[in-house]
This record gives sequence, structure tokens and C-alpha cells, in this order.
Amino acid sequence: MNSSQLKEENFVPENREIACPSLDSAVPNSGVKMLINENDGEAEHKEIESATKRIIELEKEKERIIVNCELLKTKLELVKSLESGIAISEFPCKDAEVICSYFEERIGDLHADIQHIRSRAFYYKHECKDLLKLAKLSKQESETLREELSRVTARESALKEELEMTRKSYEMQLQNLHEHIANLNARLDEQSKALNSFKDVFNGVTSTKQNSRKPLLK
Repeated sequence: MNSSQLKEENFVPENREIACPSLDSAVPNSGVKMLINENDGEAEHKEIESATKRIIELEKEKERIIVNCELLKTKLELVKSLESGIAISEFPCKDAEVICSYFEERIGDLHADIQHIRSRAFYYKHECKDLLKLAKLSKQESETLREELSRVTARESALKEELEMTRKSYEMQLQNLHEHIANLNARLDEQSKALNSFKDVFNGVTSTKQNSRKPLLK
């Protein structure tokens, strides 16, 4: 039995999906939620590092168990073959090295994935912090604009009231001026009538005097 037959018959194929705990189940939801809290940044960082190390250790332990299980299966088959009298070569150590290197590579890939996920988590954490700061600045700016709008509205109301008072004052002054002009016109009419009457009286007296003087001239 060579190494290729051993891998094909007794070991887990490379394309076979091995059930392993997902990252979501390994990291508690409380830890994920704590990423949002900016006040516990240092504690979150340490907790994530501890959880990452624990995940790596568990993955390595799991792969060691799988390797040992497969090796035990292979040895069991070798013992059965010896008992049946079939001559086989000594168990090659190279197969174990291949298995170990394979699973070590898998562990390295998992570790790289975890590092990538952790870096993305920190990226989004800082992104959320920036968004929170921007939201606070926008809120402050909105409050400032609201206060400015209130002041402008109050100023506009005051100007409207002042304009209304000025309009009413001008209307009253115009009305008084019209009344004064009407009184002046009435007085002028009376004076004109009195002057005309005086002229008529004066003209009548003059005519009488002239008529009385005519016989004397003859």
C-alpha cells in the first residue's frame, strides 16, 4: 500500500468539507456587539485577540485529533492485514508528514482568514466611529442652523410689526393732511365768497356815486 492509496482510502480527501465551528459561533454575540461601544475599545481589542488565539488552538487541536484518528484507522487496517497473512511494507512515515503538512496549511489558511476578518472588523469599527463623529457634527450644525433660523424668524416678525406700525402711522398722517387740506379749501372758499361779496358791494356803491354825479356835470 503506497502513500497515494493510503490517502485515497483511509484519509479524509482534500475536497471533502470538514465540519468546523464557524466564526460566528466561536465569537460570542456579546463580543460582536461590544465592538460598537467606543468606550471599551481596549477591552474589546484584548478580548478579540484572546478569542482569536483560542480559536486557533481549538482548530489545531481538532486537526490533531483528526490526524490521530486517521492514523489509528490506518494502523488498524495494517494489523488486520498482518493477521490475515498478507505481506505489506512497513507503515510509511511520509504519509503522516503529508497529512500534518496538509492540516497545518489549512490551519494557516484559517488563521489568515481570522486575521483578515479581524482587520475588517477594526476597519468598520473606526468607520463607525468616524460616522458617529460626523453625525454629532451634523447634529450640532443642525441645532446651530435651527437657532439661527429662529433668530431670523423673530427678526422678520419684528420687522413686519415695525413695518405695519409705520404704514398705519403714514396712513394716519395722510388722513390728517387730507383733512387739513379740506379745511384749508373750505376756508379759501369762504374767503373767496366774502371777497366777491365785498367786491359786489364796493362796485354797487361806486355805481351809485357815479350816477349821482352825472347831472352836476351837465
